[in-house]
Amino acid sequence: MCWRRCWRRNIRKRNKRFLDFAAAYSTGRDDKKIEDLILKIYEFSRSYPDSEEWLDSCVKVYGIPDVKTLEESSFMKKVMTDIRKNLDDARELLAHAEKIALSPDGPAVYEATLDKDMQVIEDLSGFRLMRRWQKHLRT
Repeated sequence: MCWRRCWRRNIRKRNKRFLDFAAAYSTGRDDKKIEDLILKIYEFSRSYPDSEEWLDSCVKVYGIPDVKTLEESSFMKKVMTDIRKNLDDARELLAHAEKIALSPDGPAVYEATLDKDMQVIEDLSGFRLMRRWQKHLRT
């Protein structure tokens, strides 16, 4: 099969990009997971009138030449929005946990740990990049 030849050739040549790909998507010595993934992508691409063009467009999405382009991409804006939401959720959960810890008969012993966790959340929220993204996302 074509896949087997490709696999053997790239393993023999010690193609670093291929080996990194294989390490990320295979399970041990079994390459079945990779083969299934490639087959699914191929079958899905066939549902487009120009499957080659669709596959090329998928690759172009990841062709980000520099950090500025990455920062301005719609993908990164979505990622940063999600990060901000997760940090806000974590802040709310920690505030609720602290309220419980400090309540009568609450587990006050956790207060110091909760304060440290809240500081981590605040530090992450305060990164310059985060502030810059928040400004971008509000406009």
